[in-house]
Amino acid sequence: MAGLTAFLDASVLYPAPLRDLLLELAVSDLYRARWSSAVHDEWIAALLRVRGDLTRERLALLRRALTPRGTLVVAGGGHDAGGLLGLMLHPIAIGPEQRTLDGVIDHLEHAASVMGGDRVCLGGDFTTRLWQAMPPPPEPKDGLMPPGMKPGLGIEGLTGSEHYPALVARLAERGWGAEEIAAVTGGNLLRFLRASL
Repeated sequence: MAGLTAFLDASVLYPAPLRDLLLELAVSDLYRARWSSAVHDEWIAALLRVRGDLTRERLALLRRALTPRGTLVVAGGGHDAGGLLGLMLHPIAIGPEQRTLDGVIDHLEHAASVMGGDRVCLGGDFTTRLWQAMPPPPEPKDGLMPPGMKPGLGIEGLTGSEHYPALVARLAERGWGAEEIAAVTGGNLLRFLRASL
């Protein structure tokens, strides 16, 4: 069995084509896929909002079917399994009403309090930059977009890697030490990749 494990969130369990691809790769033992009950609840609620022809009972059948051969099981605590949480720097993850550096740090501090500071890193989800560089795709109709949020919206003051110094400075202002900052801004990820690859 593969040594690499990935936590799949609702945005990849629905829509179905992406889910099917990722699960086929997991069933082929290229990696282990994990998720939580909360992730299931999220994609089911989103699908029910946009598909009036579906019922919660019918989707419960799909939910149960997503655990073939026992290889795709509900995730436990990542901190117990040596996992690493990459905090998604995107308004959907941070919250459309908190898309600021302080909102990012609030989420980072919460993740570190739950997982441990050595089990958290930053993800570079610079959607504003992508929307500027590429032709925009059609707006999603899957119900996962929070009200008032538009595609391409990013974190204020953190739309590209050139803004990381502002994030680092704000972490220091909020009491983070140099070693803690170095860990979450790259050290934890490098350690995890060296151990996993």
